[in-house]
Amino acid sequence: MADYTASKAALALWLTCVRREQRRKGVHVLDLRLDHVESGFADRAVIGSPPSLPRGQTVQEAANAIMEALKSEK
Repeated sequence: MADYTASKAALALWLTCVRREQRRKGVHVLDLRLDHVESGFADRAVIGSPPSLPRGQTVQEAANAIMEALKSEK
């Protein structure tokens, strides 16, 4: 989890910088932080067993949330 958390934090900071740098060009950067998505990925742990998580949203629900966020940015 430490590597995963560190990479998410690094990506969030990078997106913040890109957002500031590209603002004058009219580029919008959307940083979505979805809840747990039931994609089946958690069932394919490389090592060990995945942590138990509550039921997450479906892939379709996640896609709908992304589309709504994109629509509201315009």
